[in-house]
Amino acid sequence: MNDVEAREALETVVKAFNRYNNAIGCQGSASMEEAMEIAWSYEALYRAARRAERLLGQ
Repeated sequence: MNDVEAREALETVVKAFNRYNNAIGCQGSASMEEAMEIAWSYEALYRAARRAERLLGQ
């Protein structure tokens, strides 16, 4: 993966993270299942962001 690809991947992660964050903010109350699904999604996004940062040397 080159720098351009890594930056695009990081931008995609940030956009996805923002969408999840907005979705959580819009939900008054989530079921435990929905909360766990969101938590796993955050974990996946976090790992992807860290990987992209490492690839960019940040």
